[in-house]
Amino acid sequence: MRQGLLNLLLTTDPAQRLRLRQTLLAMALMGLSVPMLHYAAWLDDAGPPGALIWVWTAYSVGGMLLAYLAIRSGWSRRLADPSLTVWQMVFAVSSAVAGYALAGPLRGAVFPVLTLILMFGMFQLHAGNALAVSLYALAMFGLAMGTMAWLNPAVYPPAIEIGHFLMLACMLPAVATLAGRLSRIRRRLTEQKQELTQALAQIQAMATRDDLTGLLNRRHMQTLLEQETQRCLRSGRGYCLALLDIDHFKCINDTHGHSAGDAMLRAFAVAAQGAIRGSDVLARWGARSSC
Repeated sequence: MRQGLLNLLLTTDPAQRLRLRQTLLAMALMGLSVPMLHYAAWLDDAGPPGALIWVWTAYSVGGMLLAYLAIRSGWSRRLADPSLTVWQMVFAVSSAVAGYALAGPLRGAVFPVLTLILMFGMFQLHAGNALAVSLYALAMFGLAMGTMAWLNPAVYPPAIEIGHFLMLACMLPAVATLAGRLSRIRRRLTEQKQELTQALAQIQAMATRDDLTGLLNRRHMQTLLEQETQRCLRSGRGYCLALLDIDHFKCINDTHGHSAGDAMLRAFAVAAQGAIRGSDVLARWGARSSC
């Protein structure tokens, strides 16, 4: 039952599950922020009206739920960023800015939330996107701080708001720089993984394939024969084994040289591969013929 519920929430696709887990984590963070803001409004008798707090709640929770549904339904796969990382971060920053303007005396609690928002995308964003999101957050918070200091200087003293803005002006570029470094590290690790995969594929081919004809080599064919023999012993059914020999092949090497012999072997391999069925196996056994 537990696994069925997880499949319902996260699907069975590994990539989708990772995206949805990140989104659910962001939703959980937003869910924790909601009671915190309501508590801040309850403490501040002269704060914003309760209806405004509920509008913020509906906006914040509804936006994250919309992101979850867009990913869960598969709609986001048509986009360049299927995880909607930039969209979620921009939305979360906007929600945090609105929360800062509504939180009053407890507005400082928004800064740890902002840090978590930035950390959320730090491992996903490219350096340019991280810098853009950081500058957007700095501009939006600066606008909110200036507006609230002008409208309600008793709760949002201008000197305090200037201090808050300077703190963000130092923190956000540093976060963007760190995100850029992580992006470069992630890109390099991806390249190394691809190179390792290609190298392993080449090693596998070298271990099982004849380098001249591209056919299976003798060692790998012996392994396949042993496996097929065991399978036939269990099932009681036999299999057919054909040994093909090229007449007078040694004379071709002696008369025309080994290059001509190699070319003939490659041509024979291509012709034989085109003549057999897809379920058949062709290998180079390596026996030598005489004139």
